[in-house]
Amino acid sequence: MSVADFRRYLEMDIALPSDSVHKFADQLSEHLLCTISEVRRLFLVEDMVDTLKVCLSEIKMLSMFRCMHCFT
Repeated sequence: MSVADFRRYLEMDIALPSDSVHKFADQLSEHLLCTISEVRRLFLVEDMVDTLKVCLSEIKMLSMFRCMHCFT
C-alpha cells in the first residue's frame, strides 16, 4: 500500500458544523446531569428503599464474582 491509496482519506474534509457540535454537547450535558442526579439520589440515601436495592445488588454481584473467581 502506498500513500496514493490513502490520498482520498487524507484529502477528506473532516470539519464538523458548529450547530451540530453544540446540539450534541447540549444533549450530552443533559444526559450527564440526569445520570449524576440519579447516582446522587441512590448513593446519598435520599430514598432508603432504592439505596437498599443498590446495596443488595452490589453484594449479589460481588458474591457472583467471588464464585466465578473460585471456579477459575
